[in-house]
Amino acid sequence: MRQLRGRGNIDDQRGQRGEGLVQPDWMPRDRSWLGVPLFSKDNVIGLLALSRVEDSFNEDDGLLATTFGLQATVALENARLYEEVTGINQVMSVWLQSVSRN
Repeated sequence: MRQLRGRGNIDDQRGQRGEGLVQPDWMPRDRSWLGVPLFSKDNVIGLLALSRVEDSFNEDDGLLATTFGLQATVALENARLYEEVTGINQVMSVWLQSVSRN
């Protein structure tokens, strides 16, 4: 276990109490983190999380991540709409079959 700078106490993986934040040895030592919320209408539907071991993120990285996040949001919304329409089509198909038998 590595000791990270931080406030407060948390339990480590062994359940022992320690000062600061404890990071497992297998976890990479990220030096920079960037999060982009994925919004659809007024709802957050996800989060794009990026991290770097080496250098920190710059403004161009933020713009690129935001652009990718917008594209991911469109793809997720399209998938949701496709599932919705497919379900409606299946219901209508069953209904039409039952009506045509009568």
